[in-house]
Amino acid sequence: IVATYMATKPQLAVHIGCERLEHTLNTFPAHSAPVAAAHNEIAATLVALDDLEGAEKEFRQAFDMFVEIGHVGSTAFTTANNLGYTYFRMADEKMPPKLKKQRYSLLRFKLPPECVELLENASDMFHFVIEHRHDADIKVVADALNNLGTVCLYRGRFFQACESITASLQATRGIFSDEHPDRASALHNL
Repeated sequence: IVATYMATKPQLAVHIGCERLEHTLNTFPAHSAPVAAAHNEIAATLVALDDLEGAEKEFRQAFDMFVEIGHVGSTAFTTANNLGYTYFRMADEKMPPKLKKQRYSLLRFKLPPECVELLENASDMFHFVIEHRHDADIKVVADALNNLGTVCLYRGRFFQACESITASLQATRGIFSDEHPDRASALHNL
C-alpha cells in the first residue's frame, strides 16, 4: 500500500507507514522483527522524499533492533545497506560544491570532518553486510561492495575502490547482464 502512494501522494505514504508502525507496536513486542521492518519501511519512504535525516533515524532504529533481537537475516542486511547508502548521500549533500567537482579526480583533498564521519558510518554498514555475506542475498552483498567502492572513491582510496567494485562485478557475473542497473552502476564506478 505504501509503495502505491509513493509516486502520487508521498505524504500519505508516510502517514500510512506510521499507522502501520503503530498497529505493529500494538500487535507485537516493541523489540521484534515486525516492528523493525515497519521502521525500515518508513525509512525507505523518507528516502524517497529526500528526508535523509529522518530516514537515517528510522533505518538506524530498525538495524539496531534487528541486531539486538538476533534477527540478522536478509531484511537486516538490506537495512544495513540502505542505512550505509543514506549516510553516503548525507555526506555527499554536505560536501562543499568545489569538492564535489574534484571528488573523483586523482587530486587529494581534505573532506570536512562531518563528511568523513558520515562516510565512515557508511563504510561500517557496508562492511557489516560484506562480513556476513554467507548469510546474505548475493544482490545485497554486491550492492554493499559497489557502495563501499564508491565511498572509497570519495575518500581517495582508489586501490580499495577498485578491489571492492571488482568483487561486486564478480559476485553478479552470470546472474545479471551488463545492462542490469546494478552491474551498470558498478561498471560505471570502475
